[in-house]
Amino acid sequence: MVLAQGETVDLDVQLASDASDDATYAWYARPGTIDEYRSAPTTMLTPDEAGDGWLIVVIRDGGGIGYQSVPIRVE
Repeated sequence: MVLAQGETVDLDVQLASDASDDATYAWYARPGTIDEYRSAPTTMLTPDEAGDGWLIVVIRDGGGIGYQSVPIRVE
């Protein structure tokens, strides 16, 4: 995923149909800032500097854990 410096990006995740309604989320981004990192949907603010890193979301629903990671580049 290639993002512009200072860009605001809306983030959301789709769960499998058998996931619990009690699922919790944790978002991580480097580079980037996610103020409400325990919410879905949420928003990420990219830095004003270029760089490479990862965007990761972790989902827990009491019966299991899943995650997705995506490489990001800020240009």
